[in-house]
Amino acid sequence: MHSAVVATADAEEGKPIHYGKWGGSNLAAERGLVKLRKSLGVDKEEIRICYEAGPTGFVLFRRLAQLGYDCIIVAPSAIPKASGEKVKTDRRDAKKLARVFRAGDIEGINIPEAKDEAVRDLCRARTDVSQALAKAKQQLGSFLLRNGIRYTGKTDWTQSHINYLRKTKLADPAQQIVLEEWERSGHDAQSAPEG
Repeated sequence: MHSAVVATADAEEGKPIHYGKWGGSNLAAERGLVKLRKSLGVDKEEIRICYEAGPTGFVLFRRLAQLGYDCIIVAPSAIPKASGEKVKTDRRDAKKLARVFRAGDIEGINIPEAKDEAVRDLCRARTDVSQALAKAKQQLGSFLLRNGIRYTGKTDWTQSHINYLRKTKLADPAQQIVLEEWERSGHDAQSAPEG
């Protein structure tokens, strides 16, 4: 499960302090910020938040902005590194990020509108499905060739080819399951063009 390691750096020049770890959900961050504000005795307007871009996307940023927090997301590549620094630890990284953010040495990335991000997600999903289908077809083709089965029609993955696969019987029941699973998983329904 994803979690957030939190460090604070006050407006003075003191060293950043490791504050703790929060769960990876928006709710965990909201609760953590309420506790942080109470422990520091500050208002929401006095807190500036910075976090490293990662696999969780921009939902946390949007939620924090909705709640009225001043927040940016930075690209990991924009965070300065000391020469020879190879070992990454979440605690050390959080403190470093707090320090460079307080100093004004990093800038936030551009956050896309939610609608734009949704279109990106759709494009990524279509690409992923297309690649997975191509790989599955290649794997099934290799499986059939290993078992001496070769389609003699003109074009693979047409309706005729799919019908041929449905009628194909393999000698071993275990191998027959491979074809049945292919059909059951819906690959063939997505593969064959109309006609």
